[in-house]
Amino acid sequence: LNAGVRVLDTADVYALGEDDLHYGERLVRHALNTWYGPKDEVRLLTKVGLARPKGRWMPNGRPEHLRKAVDGSLAALGVERLFLLQLHARDSRVPFEETLAALAELQREGKVEHLGLCNVSPDELRQATRHFHVAAVQNELSVLERKSAANGLLALTREQGIPFLAHRPLGGHAKVGRLAKNKVLAPLAERHQVTPHQIALAALA
Repeated sequence: LNAGVRVLDTADVYALGEDDLHYGERLVRHALNTWYGPKDEVRLLTKVGLARPKGRWMPNGRPEHLRKAVDGSLAALGVERLFLLQLHARDSRVPFEETLAALAELQREGKVEHLGLCNVSPDELRQATRHFHVAAVQNELSVLERKSAANGLLALTREQGIPFLAHRPLGGHAKVGRLAKNKVLAPLAERHQVTPHQIALAALA
């Protein structure tokens, strides 16, 4: 926040342990409550739609789960309405129409100002736009993972004027070390007197 960051992206499942749901949201709330900067400039983004029934995180798009998760996020963030709520992932066990309708209902009730999607395909984005205005799409995108560009999703969001939030823009923890040795990025970085990681981020602009 002191460096100028004004968008904080979290989720109900960002936690220290299995039974510590909403930890990330509570952490964001604490950061804002103890910061003396212009709070009205900060935008909070959160996600729902995952559950851990058998020891690993899995999509859960059931309307009752989404409603419970949103109520938990509201309490954890200490707000009356979520600025941007993103569906973390589609649940293949639940008709997507039911999940989308549940999100739209939460928005109509005033619990959510804007709705977004994560980890979606172009067809899923088109399907969602029949239920609500999609305010943002967050998918993995980097020089190491370009599926969202190759399958037309990036072009579709640009065409519809939807902000695209690049998840893992440096490849994520498992791949970030490969950037420094990349045969394309390393020479470019040397030529421009920057790091390969800066080149990788600039490629997304």
